[in-house]
Amino acid sequence: MEFVIYEKGKRDKKFYGWIGPYALDRSVSDEIHDRKYESLYDEPDIGTWVFAIDEDKTVMGFCAIYEKPKEIYLDNSYVDKAYRNKGIGNKMFEKRLEIAKKLSNGRPIKGITKSECQYKIYLKYGFVLTSKRGRYWWVKLDPK
Repeated sequence: MEFVIYEKGKRDKKFYGWIGPYALDRSVSDEIHDRKYESLYDEPDIGTWVFAIDEDKTVMGFCAIYEKPKEIYLDNSYVDKAYRNKGIGNKMFEKRLEIAKKLSNGRPIKGITKSECQYKIYLKYGFVLTSKRGRYWWVKLDPK
């Protein structure tokens, strides 16, 4: 497995080829967030995206990091169903957190998920629950 990183605002044909099938699959968007939120494909240029790919250059999963003026947000994480329960989500999270820490410049690192599995990954890596709203867990990296 290797990671391909697309920094904020840097996209190419390969990026859209990789994200496109997932963005067009409503079940993927529904798994990541509710329909009241925009599709993950609506604003792909505003974040840094991490793709986990296998030796055949097949996408196994992806996640995003959004830089805001006062915080860094981890969002839009997905592991393809064919690759689940193989540790890919944890490895992707480690890579994403490494990048987020480099980008943070002292800004807090926060996350949101409606996946209990992803929520447990956040806790494993030192995040604490800040609130539970509806089906969403809102978390923040504990600064300790």
